Amino acid sequence: MRFLLLVVLIASIGCGSDDADQPSTTTTGSESQQQPNDDSAKEKTAPSDGALSDKQVATLLAQYLGQWEGTSVFKGRDGEVQAEFPLTDSCRWIEEGKLIEMHVTERSPQGDQEIIFTKWYDREQQRFLLTRRMASEPATTKPGAYETFDAATSTFHGTVTEGLADGASWTWTAQFVDQSKIIYTGSFQQDGTVQSTRIDTLERVKPAAENP
Repeated sequence: MRFLLLVVLIASIGCGSDDADQPSTTTTGSESQQQPNDDSAKEKTAPSDGALSDKQVATLLAQYLGQWEGTSVFKGRDGEVQAEFPLTDSCRWIEEGKLIEMHVTERSPQGDQEIIFTKWYDREQQRFLLTRRMASEPATTKPGAYETFDAATSTFHGTVTEGLADGASWTWTAQFVDQSKIIYTGSFQQDGTVQSTRIDTLERVKPAAENP
């Protein structure tokens, strides 16, 4: 069951070939970095269609910066805990104010797994887009999940869009607590019935450092 959940939550996000939704890719030194498509006219014009402003996007993404440590808990359909293990997250800007990169390490009894996520805001879609890759894999540029932000409750609502079987879905919420803790709550469903849940609770242990 643990591996099923990992496949659904981690391996699904960002799977698939590149397409028009992908961010552009630039290279700095020897490192390949993903960056969203730039539209200078849009960046300079305050949105009037309900989309988040540049300042709002930067503020929301900046919450993730720094070093985090916590615990992941998996529960079956009966609510019983099936697995629990520590995890860490290191987040930095790839493009300040626009694009973040998160390095997540899961320290399970079966061995460490390192996953890299990127996240940015798409103004036309009015939602955040996410990609993922295992640390040993080449960078992917096709989003495999998205998040919307509910300002009334300060909650992100995420949905996996790639790599799921027919009738399956993986959704989650993410909410910050006093800027020092973040709680992810994920739900895997098959044909509308909850099969399992995952709860990640992370606390900030080190603030963001300036990019070199």
